[in-house]
Amino acid sequence: MPMPKSRNPMSRRGSLLLLLLALAATTVAAQCRPLILMTNDDGAGAPGLEAIYRQLKDVADIYVVAPAENQSGVSHQIDTYDPIYVKPYAIDGRTVGCSVATTPATCVIMGLEVFLPRTPDLVVSGINRGSNPGAVSLLSGTVAAARQAALRGVKAIALSVDVTDPPNYDAFAAAVKPLIVRMLTAALPAETFLNVNGPALAAYPKGLLVTKASRVELMWQYERVTNIRGKDLYWVKGVLDPRSYPEDTDWGAMQAGYISVTPMTWSYDHGIDLDALARGLELPKK
Repeated sequence: MPMPKSRNPMSRRGSLLLLLLALAATTVAAQCRPLILMTNDDGAGAPGLEAIYRQLKDVADIYVVAPAENQSGVSHQIDTYDPIYVKPYAIDGRTVGCSVATTPATCVIMGLEVFLPRTPDLVVSGINRGSNPGAVSLLSGTVAAARQAALRGVKAIALSVDVTDPPNYDAFAAAVKPLIVRMLTAALPAETFLNVNGPALAAYPKGLLVTKASRVELMWQYERVTNIRGKDLYWVKGVLDPRSYPEDTDWGAMQAGYISVTPMTWSYDHGIDLDALARGLELPKK
């Protein structure tokens, strides 16, 4: 025979109180969840971007503002004249942000000023197809997006990897995830962002290594051809300097099988002895 339902009003009030407390806890947890702004320079739909999104979606709220088309090599270009078109962007059938007809650095500015409800805890740029160590980073839209975030006082990390066949984005994303999770709460020096680069490996048993920037740069190869109308033109290809570098540099660490983690700054006069420069140029200095 079923037991009669309790008519105790105190019991009902207690249950209601527990429900309200549970809802309040859920709301507080949602408000405390970190916020990541994610972009890249390979464009919306790039496998590297989606690989790192899938690794991080369980640890933070993520809003993606990615270029609508490939923007590799645009460096820190900012769009100022043309209209910027925006459309929703989905990963695995879920809308996660938008694709924007602009450059990576502009994506970061629009993310911070237009799309996000508050300042993100971190900007993640990448994963880029192809590494960006040393002087190569100056050409990279991926690195420029992180630099733009640092310029606005927001912690940022640029992720790039030399790709294997089949692609190693998932392995690289899993290897750098713990670093990104730590960055959500760790402090970085002022004006600093991280440039992270992985070699073309299927796995990363050596892990990550903090390095300084090397002087490695792209070596440009130009092939001259004549088209069917008799006009000369050139095909250009950039390849990384094959020489060996010390393991305490980004390119040297990559050559040794590490993922390099290199601090960078947007302040181009960082570390320059201004007193010595003024004396050498015989100029005044305040």
